[in-house]
Amino acid sequence: MIAGASVGNPAEPGRYKFTVAGARGDYPVAAGDLPIAAQLVLEGAVGATNRCSVSRFPAPPPLPGCAFDASGSRVRSDGPTAHPSGAGGACREGLTTSGSVNPLLYGYYAPMTPADDVLDAVDRHHLIAPLSDREPALDEDGAYAIAWEIHRRRRGRGERPIGRKIGFTNRTIWAEYGVWAPIWSHVYDSTVHHAADGHARLAISHLLQPRIEPEIQLRFERTPPVTRDEAAILESIDWIAHGFEIVQSVYPEWRFTKVDAIAAFGLHGALVVGRPIAVRDIDDCAAKLRAFTIALSRDDGQTVRGGGTNVLDTPLLAFAHLAEMLREQARFAPVQAGEIVTTGTLTQARPVSIGETWSTALDGIDLPGLSITFT
Repeated sequence: MIAGASVGNPAEPGRYKFTVAGARGDYPVAAGDLPIAAQLVLEGAVGATNRCSVSRFPAPPPLPGCAFDASGSRVRSDGPTAHPSGAGGACREGLTTSGSVNPLLYGYYAPMTPADDVLDAVDRHHLIAPLSDREPALDEDGAYAIAWEIHRRRRGRGERPIGRKIGFTNRTIWAEYGVWAPIWSHVYDSTVHHAADGHARLAISHLLQPRIEPEIQLRFERTPPVTRDEAAILESIDWIAHGFEIVQSVYPEWRFTKVDAIAAFGLHGALVVGRPIAVRDIDDCAAKLRAFTIALSRDDGQTVRGGGTNVLDTPLLAFAHLAEMLREQARFAPVQAGEIVTTGTLTQARPVSIGETWSTALDGIDLPGLSITFT
């Protein structure tokens, strides 16, 4: 039980020091229950989001971990730090596997930021209200600032960026989502999977409201120019693949604005890269990327259709749009040699569930179809 709690306001503005102590409790913890979490909630003006600080034992890398003290009955952290989504709060938690427990939690509260909210939603697998509902003044530059902070934190915890995704290049879905122009985000070694043999199996239980998108993926042999000349773009590409992006939404029922989508990973969940085909092996490649068609089918026969012309007329011009956006965004580097860029869904995105198998068939271009089973 909780024996006492106090909240104070230290000298640093916007932060609150808290102490929580407990006694006379017995809480056995099995290894399979880890990590366990302690959450402090402040209500009213201070805790406008009804959530302030969460501490976990053990803490995931790269955060400082907790360890038992010499008595073996108490767990201590190294002092004030951040929980996995970045909100302020340090843990000193008293734990024991037998007898009584005398927990003590103390640290500092800092208000949750939008980056905290998005990362926490994905890390703890829960939905959040659109950021624009709370911050009506949030504009595109502010959304990319949030995206940059999330990118910085993902790199800090060991994820390596290996390419980009472009979203909302398919004009036929703009009205469905109420987003009328493309967005982009990074993809990481932790989210990219390869299916060179034509079939993939992908776990999706960690994704929020996942949907499947068949896409064209470009791998750059050298840094591409900022141009709308399709031939010049092709000259910087060594191979092309057809694959899937599995998108996710941290917002209920996929309802959001453009800035919300930008801030939340660009809706990216996972990327499956199909068999690479060298550009030199695709005759009249630029024309075929414009004209080809694709059918995406579920194992029960449900089918949606699309084609290269849907994505800003061709995947090459979808990339050109990305290059132009990056030229105007000083925070972010342009696409570099070695990066993979996935250029947007060729059909409507479709909801997917564990146990389903989806497959594609392409016509009019020398790229093989792909199938995927969700686990």
